[in-house]
Amino acid sequence: MPEEDTHLADASCCEVGAERKSKAGTLGALSAMFASVCCGVPLLLIALGLGGLGFGSVLGRYHWYFTGVGAVLLAVAWFVFLRERGRLRAAGSEIRNARFTPAVLAVATIAVAGFGVLNVRSALGLGSKAAEVAHASTSSSGELAQVVLPVQGMTCVTCEWGIGKALGKLDGVVEAKASAAEEKVLVRYEPGRVTFAQMIEAVDSTGYKASMPDAS
Repeated sequence: MPEEDTHLADASCCEVGAERKSKAGTLGALSAMFASVCCGVPLLLIALGLGGLGFGSVLGRYHWYFTGVGAVLLAVAWFVFLRERGRLRAAGSEIRNARFTPAVLAVATIAVAGFGVLNVRSALGLGSKAAEVAHASTSSSGELAQVVLPVQGMTCVTCEWGIGKALGKLDGVVEAKASAAEEKVLVRYEPGRVTFAQMIEAVDSTGYKASMPDAS
């Protein structure tokens, strides 16, 4: 009887470990989803031609909250996993499918950290692109001209990507660099092939609001 009770206890312990592992993996997946929702959803809508609905700018207002929730969920997921693994090992057992949950948590960690670092760089205006946009002005040189358009609603790096992609599709646009920190987009273009109105319309189609360049 004592031996039977021991087997039952071990089986119960394993079942609890399996349940905890599943919860840790789910928490890890949720953390990645929260950290990326304000970036991934706008890009998906732009790809589907639905950027003009404005969800990107709405979600962007709360992107630090999403990132924070993602980081908290990730920390809880790692805590749950490590605690349960430690308990099982102390009891002489192992978690079922022990490699799966750490793999999910590792991917979630990369996602949360990656989006966090990119958004911090974008918000602080770090990097050569932000510096270039900050010091650029509307001008013309040879066959190319450049214009700096004010843009409202940009809050993160994916806002910049979406706007740059939309402008890049226009005939006559050679290059487009957006900066969330500066709330501007620098567009290099061929005069006569594209108008300011078309550029503004392209930006507006992504859910953000562009306006005419300041007089210079």
